[in-house]
Amino acid sequence: MLDAQEFYRFLISDAVKKFLKEAEKTDPNRLRLNPPKLIRPWKEELIEQLIARKKAKTKLPNWYVLENIFFPPPLSVEQSSSNLTAQYKATLLQGQNLYDLTGGMGVDCMALSQNFKQTHYVEKESSLCQRFEINKDLLGFEHIQIHHQTTEDILNDLPPNAVLYIDPARRAQNQNRIFRFADCSPNIVMLLPLIRHKASLVLIKASPMIDLSQALQELSSAAEIHVVSVRNECKEVLFLIPKHPPMNSEIHCINLDTTQPKFIGTLSTEKTIPDQLGPVQKILLDPNVSILKAGLFKSIQPVYGLIKIAQHTHLYTTDRRVKNFPGRQFEVISEVTKKTLKQQLPQLKANVITKNYPISASALQEKLGLSNGGEYFVIGLRDHQDKTKILLTKAI
Repeated sequence: MLDAQEFYRFLISDAVKKFLKEAEKTDPNRLRLNPPKLIRPWKEELIEQLIARKKAKTKLPNWYVLENIFFPPPLSVEQSSSNLTAQYKATLLQGQNLYDLTGGMGVDCMALSQNFKQTHYVEKESSLCQRFEINKDLLGFEHIQIHHQTTEDILNDLPPNAVLYIDPARRAQNQNRIFRFADCSPNIVMLLPLIRHKASLVLIKASPMIDLSQALQELSSAAEIHVVSVRNECKEVLFLIPKHPPMNSEIHCINLDTTQPKFIGTLSTEKTIPDQLGPVQKILLDPNVSILKAGLFKSIQPVYGLIKIAQHTHLYTTDRRVKNFPGRQFEVISEVTKKTLKQQLPQLKANVITKNYPISASALQEKLGLSNGGEYFVIGLRDHQDKTKILLTKAI
């Protein structure tokens, strides 16, 4: 069993800190096979620190730059929020008392604490509590109180009207990923009646793979759902639940680290909007991944005056450029075949996208003999007449 205090003293010694800097680009497997004498007493533990630090370099740069940070295992870093997504969550909550009931690495807890008079970090794993005790002070969050308890145990002791944050573990005992709330730990569905009784507001973080409709059924309802992407990669889905949530949930679609605006819709409104399908016009539009994840395929049309290419082709078209569109836009040059594409694009260099097309983007790229890159996009799609087309376009 790891003696955390003894290992941490070793970790922050000058010789080890120098080793970690020099070994940053070294293959961990090489270190395992032929470890330097310095690290042999704590080989596996130190290699874990090295891997975790690498994972934090771009995700958590404020952690990475501090030499004395005591990282949790690499999987915790991999599953943690980034600085960007943590700061976004901090815009959603404020109040007197915050309880992060699944403290973990503590990234979200620290970000959220900025808007509360008192913040409580709750974590059942003693090793994570020990590391957070060190790291919160290094990062300037000395005021956060630590509770080495389970979510279930602390719920009965909460003060009235506390604000709760919960990020349930999404891995089963066999390490397979799981997505339903009822399968996660803690079991949000089972605890929800007590949570609603105790808390004034609850924010729950879920996997980007979660099914929104199924999640809403499990939770009964939520005031808001926030689908959070970073540079068009969906990172997490957040459920904001007041004590008495409304019947219809607003879905907020966010694409962080871009200039794209937030898009807001509801599933109930989505069902009432008629399909507006039609032929390709001058401009093609590809909504960001948060909108697609939210299933707001029709809601975006009336807001921006768009026609959809086909029911299952989630591309849109118009005869003009659209200002402040939450996604990408392409100017349509022409419809092409393999033969005519070579005439219009002699260098045969373009990015390839497929939407509701018989083959994948990589297969279409190979079929057309294209190399990847440049300002042109070749888009394979199925149109409103159920015909396949290949379009040569240019990114706007």
